[in-house]
Order: sequence, then C-alpha cells, then structure tokens
Amino acid sequence: MCHSSQQHMASNAEIIISIKVFRTFATKTVRLPGDTSIHEAIKEVQEKEEAGAAGGRVHGLFLPPNKETGQKGAWCDESKSLQFYGIVSGMTLEYKKKHRPLKIRLRDETSKTVIIDDSATVENIVAAIGGKIGMKSASEYGLRRPDAPGMSKAPSWFNAIQTLHEQDVLEDEVLVFAKRLFFSDVDIDKDNPFSLHLLYMEFLKDIIDGKYPITRTDAKDFAAIQMQIVYGDHDPNKHKPGFLNVDTFLPLPYRKDTQIQAEIFRDHKKLVGLDDMDAKSRYCQLVISLKIYGITFFDCKEYVKGKKPTDKKGDRILIGITKEKIMKVDPETQKTVKDWTFEQMRRWSYAHGLITLDFGDYEDDYITVLIDEGEAMGQLIASYIDQILKTRVDVDRVIEDNSELERNRSSISMDENPGSEDGVEQDQVGDPLENYTKVSFFLTTSLGKIY
Repeated sequence: MCHSSQQHMASNAEIIISIKVFRTFATKTVRLPGDTSIHEAIKEVQEKEEAGAAGGRVHGLFLPPNKETGQKGAWCDESKSLQFYGIVSGMTLEYKKKHRPLKIRLRDETSKTVIIDDSATVENIVAAIGGKIGMKSASEYGLRRPDAPGMSKAPSWFNAIQTLHEQDVLEDEVLVFAKRLFFSDVDIDKDNPFSLHLLYMEFLKDIIDGKYPITRTDAKDFAAIQMQIVYGDHDPNKHKPGFLNVDTFLPLPYRKDTQIQAEIFRDHKKLVGLDDMDAKSRYCQLVISLKIYGITFFDCKEYVKGKKPTDKKGDRILIGITKEKIMKVDPETQKTVKDWTFEQMRRWSYAHGLITLDFGDYEDDYITVLIDEGEAMGQLIASYIDQILKTRVDVDRVIEDNSELERNRSSISMDENPGSEDGVEQDQVGDPLENYTKVSFFLTTSLGKIY
C-alpha cells in the first residue's frame, strides 16, 4: 500500500471524543472520522441536542487549555478539521456560546461590562468595544492588564492579531481599555463627547503622573483648565489658596510650590463661560502642542560590541517611539541625541533581551540596546507601521482615483508626449515608503532576524 493511501486511511480513522454542552450541562460522546471539519462536528452535536437547545450560530467548539502540555485554549475554526487541532480519541471539547461578558476599566476609573465575541482577535474585540461605548473609531486603542502598583514602565499591550485565549487571559479578568497609539489626535472631534472625554482623561493622567515633563507655566495652565472642567466658573468665595488638592491637579515637581495656586485661580477666572466640551478640547489641544507629546519612552542600556554593559549612568539611554520616528534620548538632559524616521528603518529584531534596529544606509552600524520591555517596544513599532501602511493605502486609493480621472482627460488631449519636456523619460526617484512593506512583513511574521 502506498504511503499516501496510508496517510488517507489514518486521517479517516474514527476517533471518539467527549463534548460538554454548556447549555444543558450534558456531556455527549461522539464518534467521528479524524478529517471531519469542525463545522460538521458542530452539526453532529446540534443534531443530538433537543430542539431549541442547540444554540445556533452563536455557539462553537472550544478546545480547553491543557496544563500538562502547555497548550492554550482555542476556539476551533469551522473551516478546519479535528485533525488540524490535534484532536484524538479521549479528548474533551466544549460546545458553548462564543459570546461572553468582559469587564473593562476606562481611564476615568469607571468600569463597564460589554459582551464580546470570545473567538475574535483583540483587534476586533477593541473595535467592538469602541462601537458599544459610543466611539466613532477605536483604531488607536488597545487592551492590557491593569498596571501593577508603582509601575513606571511602558505598559504591555495584548497582541492585536491574537485572541485573548492565545494570550492566557482568564474569563474573569478585568482589562484596561485605553489609548495605545497617538496617530490622529490633531483632529479632535467635539461632536463625539464620550471619545473626547476618554482622550481628556488619558491626557490628564499623563500630565499628573509625569509622563510628559512640563514647565511650571504649562502646569499652571493645565490646572486652570482642569478647574473649569471640574468646578465650572470661578467662585471667589471658594476658590482660594488651600482649596485645591494638589495631588490631583499638579505634577509632583510643582505640588510644594506655595505661589502656584493663586496663579491657577487667577487664570481660572479668565475661563468664565467656557463649557465642559470646549474646556476638554482646549486641554487636549494644549497636550498635543507639547514637543514631547505622543512619545513612549523605554529605559534601555546601550550595547557596544566587545564591551560588557555596566550599571554606570553613561550606559543608560532612553529610546522614544512616536508616530513618525524613533529617538535616542539622553536620560539626564532629556535632549534628543539622534532620531530616525520609520522610512529609514529596514528591519528590527528582539532576542535574548536585546533589540537591534537596522537603519540601512542611514546608520553605519546596527543600533542595539538592552531592554526589559523589548516585546512591548516591538509591538509599538509594529502598530505604528501598520497605521502608516493603512494611511498609505487610503492615500494610494485617492491617487489612483485621481490618476484614472487624469487618464480619462488625457484621452481627449492632442498632447503626444505628456510628462516629458524633451521626449526623454525622466528617472524615477525611489520611494522610501516602499520599505514599509518589507518592515511590516518582518514585524508581523518575526522573520526580520538580524542575527
């Protein structure tokens, strides 16, 4: 018997599996060929169930996690086979609703419970949450676990293209729904009060917690606007020095300033009549105007070939990631030592606590740093590049539409040689953005290894 025939027989071999039906608390034993599709297996379960108890399309087959093998839980794709998931005789699957409640915490410290499709990727779950809580777009938001007490590092976000189960998220966990990227905040939409409120709360926490180091004048201006948002118009009988809780209105460096409260109240008087939405919009615009706005900093140590990293301050650097560039920053002076745009980056890799960035012809050698948060940095780079790619695709579509219009116009033109003054073809300058596809491929497939 040929090898292919043996393989076919093996895939057709019947397996006996148990299926727990959560709706009726019953366990069904079914006998199926190994190459049965998940869709057919679901039909088999539904046919065995009583009318009205089958569950319909909102139900699916779930493969529970296996602690012994380390296999993570997974919803089975209906187009795949039992064999694809390594399901063999003796295993147990679960037939249950794909939809479940997820409790999320927003940046204003309120909590909401939303119904999600548990089989969806984090990206799709985030989009669904945004729609359910009234946001026009949640493309720059993400999900993560709550910060640990005293945590000062950049938060670690869940991978957008994986499910929650693939990332070991338990069903009873409370997750934080917050802004992850800072790509299009210039277009603040006052017509969407809830989105504006979330953005304001995000920025307020960043200012008070010191994520953005600001001047005394900035601190005073932010506090005055916050006064208008929290307390409304100035009341001279109430709003006097000693009234403010400095811990919630000022960053740490200015909380012991004995003069600043009087200056805050003076500026607060000038905001009489400014309504809540306009005040929040003004606060957000002021944050966006900061030179350091949108930068996520990662504490690193510079790696030099042949030199062992030490704990000396001289080895420490900050790597800042923005929507446009990657920055190398002196941690003492906060001055930018050097920066590179995403167009200049060829690839990157993360392994063994080292992140290596390849800027091709724009740098003599690779930039390599030691970092505890390499995975988080890599995910942030990948997310910004994905956003740039999406924007580029949208722009290209507009350009294609316009080009088609121009071609239609040119078809009735008598110009025999448009686009060239002397009949000689002009050399085309290479577009650095073409490298984005290459970078994105490396990022999303983890094939961009430099070592």
